[in-house]
Amino acid sequence: MWVWNCRIKKEYPDDEYVDVISVDIYLEKYAKTDYHEDYIKLIESTTKNKVAALAEVGYLPDVEMLEQSHTPWAYYMTWSKEFCIGERYNSTTQLQKMYASDYALILHNKK
Repeated sequence: MWVWNCRIKKEYPDDEYVDVISVDIYLEKYAKTDYHEDYIKLIESTTKNKVAALAEVGYLPDVEMLEQSHTPWAYYMTWSKEFCIGERYNSTTQLQKMYASDYALILHNKK
């Protein structure tokens, strides 16, 4: 699987070489968001034919906003350390809301 992580239109190699398009987003300060505007910018600079992802974010997307907008992010990854340890960037309440939502798919490891 090949993930393209760039929004520079002239650099996009073409759909035959890419499986997933993605972007890294680190907001300067918290804002409740589904990153919809970033989704639009990403597909405008790459393609509408591929799965889109938030490769790295500092702040979690808001799951209630995602439920309303249906912005089709396949996945997101909150960067490590200070972004997911403690509550400086993402609160325990935000994490619990995301994991408890029927809108979010969670892989459970059953042994």
